[in-house]
Amino acid sequence: MHAPEIDGKLYIADVPENLEPVTGEFYRCQITETHDYDLVAKII
Repeated sequence: MHAPEIDGKLYIADVPENLEPVTGEFYRCQITETHDYDLVAKII
């Protein structure tokens, strides 16, 4: 977070239908897309 204008983020684009993600919990994810500074993933 030293350079917020370029620090990457992870976006979760797909969540299993029976799962309600909880802030602060860890989930196994699969990266589905990459961009210059960001990643897109789905929870598996």
